[in-house]
Amino acid sequence: MAATSSEQVPIENKLSRTEMVCWLLGSWLVANGLTHSLVWLTTGRIYYQLPPGLSLSAEASIDLLNLLIPLFVMRWRFREKSILSVTGWRWTGVGIVGWALAGFAVFMAIAIASNYAFGNQTIEYAPSASTPLTKSDLRLLALILLFLPAASEEMMFRGFLQGYCTRVFGKSVGLLLPAVLFAMRHHPSDIYFGLLNHASPAAWANRFTQLYLGALIFGLVRMKAGSTWATWLMHSGILVMILIIGRLWKAFVP
Repeated sequence: MAATSSEQVPIENKLSRTEMVCWLLGSWLVANGLTHSLVWLTTGRIYYQLPPGLSLSAEASIDLLNLLIPLFVMRWRFREKSILSVTGWRWTGVGIVGWALAGFAVFMAIAIASNYAFGNQTIEYAPSASTPLTKSDLRLLALILLFLPAASEEMMFRGFLQGYCTRVFGKSVGLLLPAVLFAMRHHPSDIYFGLLNHASPAAWANRFTQLYLGALIFGLVRMKAGSTWATWLMHSGILVMILIIGRLWKAFVP
């Protein structure tokens, strides 16, 4: 029998568990920490303190890193031949839409219940006493929200991290670890704006409840649907809802 090519051996058999953890966590850390570090080193400030246009550009760079770094690692370190298949970007039927709608409905129910339980108190993400966003800034923010986060975060967290963690460590780790890392990706802005605008304990509890339970719902949808397209659709629907609630559409109205 001919020897099996190293290209045909599953990645979990090529690398030790320690190596896999280092590559997965390292990818997450670089993607979500590099921009913060560079801005701090070059300006001495947190990027949320930059002018709105620069701050939005920094946020967009984090999204791009979450999209590109998994692609780089899978192609050049893991030597994967079919990246889209490995990360779950495969369309398996209309059931994907059903799972996306179910996940969206559960997430909205959690958000409504959480808001009710904590008295509708939320963290205010607008800097106090700062230069207001211009229409151009609002358009950029709307475009960033619509196109980058859903694609980049689903690639990093549900495609790359959940996909490999599930293959190597099992479903429990595959569900929980990416969910925690997904929530942690959002903590810098939560902490900065929460402290800046003196968020109440109820606002913190409301935010963290929605964030962590929402992350678990994303992971469950990815697991049940067997496709990252399901969580992409769910994620996009939530972002559209955020835009509607935030009235960003007014920036496009004369």
